[in-house]
Amino acid sequence: MKLGNTPDGGGWRFAGRAQGHRNRAATPGEPRSKHHGPLMGTAFVPTVMDNHSRVAYAEIHDDETSATTVGVLARATSWSAAHGERLPMDCLVPAPTENPLSKTRS
Repeated sequence: MKLGNTPDGGGWRFAGRAQGHRNRAATPGEPRSKHHGPLMGTAFVPTVMDNHSRVAYAEIHDDETSATTVGVLARATSWSAAHGERLPMDCLVPAPTENPLSKTRS
């Protein structure tokens, strides 16, 4: 899943258009565009689901590379084992995504 990052204090839909623009301009630590506005960027949320129990594991990352996806799958497997789920690997599947090539090319 791909989500847009929100500025500190809330975006314009939450705080109103004028306050949202002020919040966006006052967000520290973000790279700036050529018009001096902050580039908020996007967050990627790779999700792994168990086919049997429908338990899901998700993490928030800045990129959607195959290394990130493999790391999430490894951590999801160890997380499910730590919570008493002794499931075979074919039960844990990555959830559908906008970028399926990162799941197949690793």
